Amino acid sequence: MLTLSDRTATVLSYLLGGIVTICAAFASVALFTWALGQLAMARFWEPWAKQFGVLGYGIPFMLVALTSGVAVGGVLGLAFGRRALHIATLAGVLAAIAWLVTARSDSGGLVWSSVIAAATLAVGLVVGSLCTRSFRHA
Repeated sequence: MLTLSDRTATVLSYLLGGIVTICAAFASVALFTWALGQLAMARFWEPWAKQFGVLGYGIPFMLVALTSGVAVGGVLGLAFGRRALHIATLAGVLAAIAWLVTARSDSGGLVWSSVIAAATLAVGLVVGSLCTRSFRHA
């Protein structure tokens, strides 16, 4: 029977955490871009944009980013329990960095909607992991 030393088990644990962090960051950004495309195609927010101006499309934009982060963070919370908060925080930072770097290179400058999306995705990941990590042991 193969037994791992404590050091090997710790290294493998950190390696798994790193892989899951990268995957969670990618999943949150991918889910957000898909959901944002669905929101743009639905066009139900156009009367709100006419009536409320920037808030008419800014609030649905933020809600899509928040729910995307919460969904992925919730899966992390259910899968990893207590470690989910640490993983979700790192994934939120990684997703925010990836989103801001991509937005800056695509548009040539930094747009405030990109900053809002990055921050809301990161907050959503943390909130989702906090809300569901206690369900794992229920």
